[in-house]
Amino acid sequence: MTIADLLAIVSGLILVSLGFISIFIVIRITFPEKVKEADQYISEKPVRTLLRGSLTFLLFSIITILLLALPFPLLKLFGFISLILGLVVTMFGGAGLISHLSKRFDQHFYGKTTTSLRSYLLASLAVEFSILLPIVGWFALLPMVFLMMLGAGSRVLLGFRAKKVAQTTSSTETSPTIVKTTAELFH
Repeated sequence: MTIADLLAIVSGLILVSLGFISIFIVIRITFPEKVKEADQYISEKPVRTLLRGSLTFLLFSIITILLLALPFPLLKLFGFISLILGLVVTMFGGAGLISHLSKRFDQHFYGKTTTSLRSYLLASLAVEFSILLPIVGWFALLPMVFLMMLGAGSRVLLGFRAKKVAQTTSSTETSPTIVKTTAELFH
């Protein structure tokens, strides 16, 4: 292995890290209510989020493996769609987890109750760098963070909300609030 190989590996890891940070920011800007909901679910029920993520992982992996093992091309396509859907759900939960951690960063380091873009980036980097830590990061933190992300994302995107639907139908209609600038999302 040469220096060029090592540089290629390191630069690839850096680009993947930047990709994760950027997708979390894009999800937060595009779907602020879903990210707030995931953040709230993580902060209120962390153990339930972890358990929900475990069950969702089991469900997605069984469905994906069964569909990909079948010889029919159309069913293999549904297996790949199931895999991609699982990753999308995980990214939504990841945006909520990073939002929760960025609020903690702001409260701890700056004494603020609002979330800034700086603390959002710091929280993203802290999660990514802690996952890269050998042994502990790979085998303890990575599965826990992944399952938390999957649990929060499945609650937000796939969760059942019978109580919430009943409450919104009984309340009066209000006009939706439109976010005017990107800066409003981080304050």
